[in-house]
Amino acid sequence: MKYHKYLDFGQFDIDKHIGISKEILKIKGKTPEEIFGKPDDLKLKSCMTLFSLLANTNHVFNQVLVKYFHGVQDAKTIELLHREQ
Repeated sequence: MKYHKYLDFGQFDIDKHIGISKEILKIKGKTPEEIFGKPDDLKLKSCMTLFSLLANTNHVFNQVLVKYFHGVQDAKTIELLHREQ
């Protein structure tokens, strides 16, 4: 699937994801695995990576990466994006 095409056509509500991300940032003292379990903790990292790379994106996605993943983006997501270019 071409992620950027999916996002460009507005087939999901980015505001919903911004709101959810803001709520995730409010959680204290838990890891993504404790919050979501496996493999959803990995999905969180992948989604935050993807959303943080959008043009004119909200900074909240990067904030989630910083708080829960030491600011490190998901390498597999980046690799997949580069393959699609």
